[in-house]
Amino acid sequence: MDADTLIVIGMALAAVICLGFGFQQLWSRCRENRQPGETKAHVEAKKP
Repeated sequence: MDADTLIVIGMALAAVICLGFGFQQLWSRCRENRQPGETKAHVEAKKP
């Protein structure tokens, strides 16, 4: 493998790790903010 290929693979791997970590943090924040019994069916049942 030449150096350019290794650099591209390294950059792609770093991008995947960073994006994966970021989306995991966003998902956990959304889950924390939700009420304990609040599901989609439960919220729709409350609507008049």
